[in-house]
Amino acid sequence: MEGLVMSQRNPSPIFWRNKKVLLTGHTGFKGSWMTHLLEFLGAQVHGLSIDVPTDPSLFETSHVAAKLTSDTRGDICSETIVESVFNDVQPDVVFHLAAQPLVLKGFADPAGTFKTNVLGTLNVLEAIRTRDSVKSAVMVTTDKVYKNLEWIFPYREIDALGGSDPYSASKSAAEMVVAGYQSSTKKNGVPITVSARAGNVIGGGDWSAGRLLPDLIRAINARGPLAVRNPEATRPWQHVLDPLAGYLLLAEEVYENESTNLPESWNFGPEFSSVQSVRSIVGLVEHLTGMSIQLNMLDENQPTEHQLLALDSTRAHQLLSWRPKLDFQDSMTWTLNWYKKLAAESDMLAFTERQIHEYLQMGFIK
Repeated sequence: MEGLVMSQRNPSPIFWRNKKVLLTGHTGFKGSWMTHLLEFLGAQVHGLSIDVPTDPSLFETSHVAAKLTSDTRGDICSETIVESVFNDVQPDVVFHLAAQPLVLKGFADPAGTFKTNVLGTLNVLEAIRTRDSVKSAVMVTTDKVYKNLEWIFPYREIDALGGSDPYSASKSAAEMVVAGYQSSTKKNGVPITVSARAGNVIGGGDWSAGRLLPDLIRAINARGPLAVRNPEATRPWQHVLDPLAGYLLLAEEVYENESTNLPESWNFGPEFSSVQSVRSIVGLVEHLTGMSIQLNMLDENQPTEHQLLALDSTRAHQLLSWRPKLDFQDSMTWTLNWYKKLAAESDMLAFTERQIHEYLQMGFIK
């Protein structure tokens, strides 16, 4: 790892100004926040996504389309579509976020999940391999790529990959594809392709079915019960801006890197205090909103998930000077404030930009 240059704590507007960025999955929750963040930093953002995944959506509510230099709708499983977009954009940097991101949908459509998450990743990597313009590529997967041993220790990038459900297994397989392509996507002998693994992200504008925070918001709005599978399950909860800032710092590092020892995979998880149970999340929401939320247990025939999961992000701390800025309560407060503004029919483009501005002005959790 010698030779790595310490990056700035915040993504650099000087670096990102006028960079041509291809962002797959730009219509999704994380992709929409990433579009806002990149445009805020001065990048030219070109999006590739099959559709807007939910209605309502952050993409529509915060007017993401206005921030795009180009907006292509197409399936990343189509080699022809991916090749065409790369030919048109000639990107400097690629962020691959497009995926089937839901655990429960993976059980319902395992073949489609593997197709999108593995073949889609393969198509993007092949396009990167054959394009001289690309100098940095961050392939985003998930914390669920690790072989879950139900231990209390945070998983490190050197720990074994695995997957006991279609979603997790498909993401682990995608990681293997990324690793297999790293040697063939080098430029001047230096790796330009890396993978990034984050925890459970929260933030304003997520309406995905089967995710805890969107389900909580729906329960609050309906003044009804919240259906949960396992209230004691723990996850590394983090505000979406924290890992996205990490992805940007990583892309900068890869772009400017001259070392052949660049690690190929990176964790971007929250501090350990943010590894909380579902029950703790509900309790904090009750405290912050003053509402009582009834928990209804789903029936035993529902697919099960692992109970314990946490990430070790020492590599990103030491080599990128990245750390999360928002602790558990702040992450929840920022998320709930976004939905409160929406309920008040506020200008959500302006409020989303305001949260990004405030985030970039913040220091780190001490």
